[in-house]
Amino acid sequence: MKNVPPAPEINSSSGIWKVILEGWRYVIKDPPMRSLMFLVIVLNLCVGGPFTVGLAIISKQRYGSAAAFGMLLSSLAVGSLLGSLLPALIKYRLRRGLIVLSFSVVIGAGMIALALLHGFIPIVILLAILGFGSGLTAVYFQSWLQARIDRNFLGRVMSIFMFATYGLLPISYAAAGAFAQTKLSLMFVGSGALVLAATVVAALDKQIRAID
Repeated sequence: MKNVPPAPEINSSSGIWKVILEGWRYVIKDPPMRSLMFLVIVLNLCVGGPFTVGLAIISKQRYGSAAAFGMLLSSLAVGSLLGSLLPALIKYRLRRGLIVLSFSVVIGAGMIALALLHGFIPIVILLAILGFGSGLTAVYFQSWLQARIDRNFLGRVMSIFMFATYGLLPISYAAAGAFAQTKLSLMFVGSGALVLAATVVAALDKQIRAID
């Protein structure tokens, strides 16, 4: 993050949109970055809402307990924390591209499994695994992204990543609520299938598989 050139002053809304478009063009022109950013967008759309909405419905319908909802969220958070810390503890170099793709498969398959599992303990364990995969994937992707971006475009591209991570959550919540109202299992299966499909598309790029 050192020696980053100062951003030019922007005096109008048209200038802001120009800067945003420059960031998108930069991402689109880089095939590995474009594929992984697409994967991140799909992951956040298909995971954020279904977890938040779906777990609340599961807790109410199956267990009728606010405590159960808290336990489910806690297992997800603990897994995410451990996944975020693990890269700092690993002393040897791992292929980040394969890790991101592998855990994306785990997340997609886990979303589908949530539609089939009914026992409380199995769901808690599964959520911890999914949280672990989400935390680990986020750290490896962000570290690769910041190392790859040209310093002049760092802020613009990272703003796109933050939009993909947080800006799409309201859409994910609304879509998950609509699908869950129709059928909860359909929401989880559909979300998992989309994640798996996006992972396959990203895995077709040899440059992503070769990221170390």
